[in-house]
Amino acid sequence: MTSFIVSVCSTALVYAVSILYAAIGEIISERAGVMNLGIEGVMLMGAVSGFMTVIATESLLLSMLAVIVTGALLGLFFAFLTVTLQADQTVCGMAFLTFGSGLSGFLGKNVTGMASTVKFQTVKIPLLSQIPVIGEIFSSRICSFMELTCWCP
Repeated sequence: MTSFIVSVCSTALVYAVSILYAAIGEIISERAGVMNLGIEGVMLMGAVSGFMTVIATESLLLSMLAVIVTGALLGLFFAFLTVTLQADQTVCGMAFLTFGSGLSGFLGKNVTGMASTVKFQTVKIPLLSQIPVIGEIFSSRICSFMELTCWCP
């Protein structure tokens, strides 16, 4: 039973990393006075660009770089529309959500069902991995470690 709970918790932490980073980015945006409702569309575009990059190059580093560049360019475009052109933030956010969802579905149609052979490595953190249940949950993948660093300011 314990191994099942550890497996569920570690898998949930791996999948929660992207949502955690998006939530932190949205919190920072809202503190600056900008409401970006198009974060999910930007995440979908980043996911498609990252997956297409890892399929083409089999490099996790280049894939992560493609995701970062995609998110940054779409964020710059959103900032240009809402700050420079003073477009409505809600309308632009909904447009980004619709555009990102539709375009990622269209572009991702060619790679749907393809599997990547490249995976993140399992990392054992020296002190954390020795704690009975918590160590098994947090030291399973490098994504979980990155998520743990976000929780600790």
